[in-house]
Amino acid sequence: MPRLADGRSLVRATWRTWGVRGVVRRAGYEASRRAGSYRTAEQRWAESTSASGGVLRSAGVVVPASVTPPPPELGRPMDRLRLYGGLWVTSPVPPSWHEHPVTGHAYPADAHWSELSDAVAAAGDIKDVWEPARLGWLQPVLRHAVSAGDHEAAELVWATLESWHAANPPYRGVHWMSGQEAALRAIAAMFLADALDDHPATTQDRRLLVGALVQDAVGRVVPSLGYALSQRNNHATSEAGFLWTASLLAPWLPGAATLRQRAARALAEATADQFAADGSYAQHSPTYHRVALHVLLWVLAVSRATGEPPPPGVADAVGRSVPHLHSLVAPGSGGRVPNLGGNDGALVFDLAPCAIGDLRPLLAHAAAATGQATDLGPGPWDEEAAWFGLAPVHGVPRPPRRATTTHALTRGGAHAVVRAGHLRHRPAHADQLHVDVWLDGTPVAVDAGAYRYTAPEPWANALAGDDVHNVPRRPGSPQAQRAGRFSWRRWQEATVVRQVETAQLAALVGRLLLPDGTVLLRLVAVAPDVVAVADAVNAPHRAVGDVEVRWNLPADAEVHHAGAGASSAGGAGWRAHVLHGGPARMPDADPDLPASGWLAPTYAVLEPCRPLVVGAGATGAVTSAFVVGADPGRAEAVATAVAALDPRRFPVADLAAALSAGV
Repeated sequence: MPRLADGRSLVRATWRTWGVRGVVRRAGYEASRRAGSYRTAEQRWAESTSASGGVLRSAGVVVPASVTPPPPELGRPMDRLRLYGGLWVTSPVPPSWHEHPVTGHAYPADAHWSELSDAVAAAGDIKDVWEPARLGWLQPVLRHAVSAGDHEAAELVWATLESWHAANPPYRGVHWMSGQEAALRAIAAMFLADALDDHPATTQDRRLLVGALVQDAVGRVVPSLGYALSQRNNHATSEAGFLWTASLLAPWLPGAATLRQRAARALAEATADQFAADGSYAQHSPTYHRVALHVLLWVLAVSRATGEPPPPGVADAVGRSVPHLHSLVAPGSGGRVPNLGGNDGALVFDLAPCAIGDLRPLLAHAAAATGQATDLGPGPWDEEAAWFGLAPVHGVPRPPRRATTTHALTRGGAHAVVRAGHLRHRPAHADQLHVDVWLDGTPVAVDAGAYRYTAPEPWANALAGDDVHNVPRRPGSPQAQRAGRFSWRRWQEATVVRQVETAQLAALVGRLLLPDGTVLLRLVAVAPDVVAVADAVNAPHRAVGDVEVRWNLPADAEVHHAGAGASSAGGAGWRAHVLHGGPARMPDADPDLPASGWLAPTYAVLEPCRPLVVGAGATGAVTSAFVVGADPGRAEAVATAVAALDPRRFPVADLAAALSAGV
């Protein structure tokens, strides 16, 4: 019977993840790959095209009159590259395209892509090889060339494109394994070539080279477009968006009009499936949301340049996304948002002098492209939009719609983001009821991020379970079970049972039913200088004592246990107090235990944090208060006052008074 139950749960998870259409598409992809059909399709494409390609039309890229110079190590890289916005690797420039920059593993340059694997941990994370070939690191080089009038920097951009093209014949080697990688690389090349079109370094042969690179990428992406759509994520938007823009910028491609129609249908399907009515994104990740939006913004740019209307739903998806993403930005944080879901450090357009976690360049660009106002004010984040000929719109921002799964509660400098609600797509992380807490722009209790998808045990996508999130949980009864690197089964969904909005108060109550019947109830309440979280456990016919609540605090936080039932914590400008009926522990960061106290601010970068894990005890309750300032008494007073309330049936006036306790 257990095997039958497991089989049923896997079938149900497959249905919920991909649906019948997606399963059929994935099965077709695997069958075609084994049968060598992709080789045949690629060969036919190569035979139907010109070896020299053609010259691309302009995508409307505009070199801004003023460009902020990047740091020297980014504008003129010498012997190392920065990947994912935070990982420095030793590398020649241009890179040694088939050698892993960390492990030194050499991938065969002449093998067809279908013969290679992207999941061999001993070889190293394949993303470290792919990332330099996305060519995003060349955008700061371009910015340096423009800001400093550096002819050698422009030459480096072209020399890198020539180097990649010479070292990677079509469909051979590691860089042709992924259709999305081919698509994003081609978009980057089209952007760079258009930006440098009037530069003395740009020759007719180099224009033809980019045309050939785009032409080859089309031959890789078209045959497996159905597989990309089956993913129901940014693979589909990247590949369909690339094909649509390539069909317009390279009208000399065989069957360009037919290709454009097919790409438009695929992109319309992807945007309708992946962008929710509230503006949130299918992958439950601000990073992947940005990837998808950057591709859609590229589509809108090409649409403006060519006069061809964009596929249905594209502009609307971009427009809906702006208020939602803006709501996630913590006030005073420099444009940062919680590190939710998967984060592979992707940045399609690195065109502003801002850190990788700063969403303001994207927000300013997306708002300008859809005629929306923002309250960001003028700043360097406007430079991304300027490269596409867009200027900010002044006025009152559009308010966000009521959220479905990712809720931002903000009052003054207090900011909490809560994960709770129905999932239209598979979860990225087991993070229902997770809460991020930010006070005056400081991350106080945070999501641990993603680290690496491929790594030696125990680190392969290790920061995804409910054991590393700021959630209430019962060990042994996880809210979701792993079914591979990126898949889950038996995932549970929280229900928002109450929401409160006043001028000085934002609150919600989420309810999560665990597989063993335990009910977790979480109240999150925010006032201008305080965030309070009250957890209650209902476990009929079983003890509640083993339910625990976790908070990922900053590594330099000072944590103290004030006897049985209370813990306090603090850092620069904030204090916290936690009331709990069970024991408390602070695991030390252990490199063999991902849940012991680690977080990844971006992909492949690991830093320690200070987790505080407390038990609910026999009372089945944990109450946590985080306050701005240095007064520990205020945090204790709020926690004590909120603990006296029923977390589900509280009068709003009583909750507001509790948040004001100790003032």
